[in-house]
Amino acid sequence: EGPQNRGFGGVACQDSADIPSIGRFEISSFLYRRENSSSEWMTGSDFGCGPDEKIVSASRIIIVRGGGLGDFLLTLPIVFEALSRYEEVVLFTKSGYRELLTGDFKKVRVLDLDGEWDTLRSLAKESELITFWKDSAWLKESEGYNLRKLHTLEPRPTSETHVTKAMFERLDWRISSETLRAPWLGDRWNPGNETRWIHPGSGSPEKNAPFALFERRAREWLDRTPNSSVVFSFGEADESVLSLARASDLSAHSRVRLKTFETLGSFKNALVESASNFVGNDSGPCHLASMLGIPTDVFFRSTNPMVWKPLGPRVRVYLDDSGANRIL
Repeated sequence: EGPQNRGFGGVACQDSADIPSIGRFEISSFLYRRENSSSEWMTGSDFGCGPDEKIVSASRIIIVRGGGLGDFLLTLPIVFEALSRYEEVVLFTKSGYRELLTGDFKKVRVLDLDGEWDTLRSLAKESELITFWKDSAWLKESEGYNLRKLHTLEPRPTSETHVTKAMFERLDWRISSETLRAPWLGDRWNPGNETRWIHPGSGSPEKNAPFALFERRAREWLDRTPNSSVVFSFGEADESVLSLARASDLSAHSRVRLKTFETLGSFKNALVESASNFVGNDSGPCHLASMLGIPTDVFFRSTNPMVWKPLGPRVRVYLDDSGANRIL
């Protein structure tokens, strides 16, 4: 459960056609600009420098980030900020996440958390290290790495501070008010797309809104125009929800498709190519859509939206289906 009525930076409108574009996203310049506007949106530390203008406190920082897709994506602002502070940024993470990183994130040295873990000790000497692990054996092991500094961040914050903001605060790095609204994977939304993308699973039944809610959202979209279509997507842990979708009469509709994907890269590309808007639970795919700038409606059931709201410029949070609750 979460608080019911607090203001947030999302857009209070239903159809993607009503949602304004924020213009091009220029992560390489460390700024977000609106086309035909003189306003500049600072991100990261607000020092006004990008990844090529370092605020060096150590030559290398290593970030160890496992966890689910949403956990990884919510850490990307920290990774980007690190590019402006260190000569080298090394990221240990799951191998499948690598293909999501484009643009300036290509400057990060990405290593497989499983297959390349043995290289950590040699890299760690005189480096700083960010970890979300609090296992006592791991922390004791890290004492032998001859680190310059160890930063231990909270993987599951207990306060109502947004998790990304809490990371910046723990590191004592300045954060812009626009950081939580930025399309960190590029503003890739195409308002001309006519597909509503629905991801009714999350990998956890406790986090899932009723499937009937997503059926209703699908029917509303199909009724808009003869060209409107719907994609239902499913992850490997969504078998029970996929069964509900197959049993629905919508599965036989000529403008409805049920899809699974082999890789995160193919899922991301399909979103960019076709999604006009995205509807889902608090889940990794929802975070991915919002960080691509796609208008995203996200339903929270068992997690706190004050902490876990997706990052992006066009996010609306729901605690029920009676209307958008303004949060954050």
